[in-house]
Amino acid sequence: MENALISLILIGLILFSVLSITQVSITSEDALLTSWREMEALSEERARTDPEWVSASTSPTGNSIDVVLHNGGATRLADFDEWDVVVQYYTTSNTYYIRYLAYTDNATPGSNEWTVSGIYSDYNSMTPEYYEPDVLNPGEDVVLKLSLSPPTDPAATKMVIIAVTNGVTVEGIFSN
Repeated sequence: MENALISLILIGLILFSVLSITQVSITSEDALLTSWREMEALSEERARTDPEWVSASTSPTGNSIDVVLHNGGATRLADFDEWDVVVQYYTTSNTYYIRYLAYTDNATPGSNEWTVSGIYSDYNSMTPEYYEPDVLNPGEDVVLKLSLSPPTDPAATKMVIIAVTNGVTVEGIFSN
């Protein structure tokens, strides 16, 4: 009788252990599946995102740059405050700078800031956007105004790197 009682207790412990391990395994698999689906959705969104470099120009004083981008993808782009803008440039004294610029809503950005100065359905004809204001929809163009301190040498080569909200980047190298 003593052996039967011990056997029942051991069988109960084994069943409890197996069920606990099974539940942990199922929970872990569910968490893995959820993160896989989120990663797949982000990957699909990135594949549909295609910001295209159109042009850039430096002001004669070198303290600002206007960058024109075209949304050539199928994803609408917004949340400009979550975009990252980095500029690499030389000053007139041949000093090299790499600047991360902060976003501002002001029409005139301060030192080492950038803003959206306009969104156009067609930049070449300066046709303003007509659908969803303040959102860069597919086929539209955006003009970004970058303010630099110290100013860049207008004749020097510059590089601008822009990363949109989902991590897709576009870069351009130019001089003027």
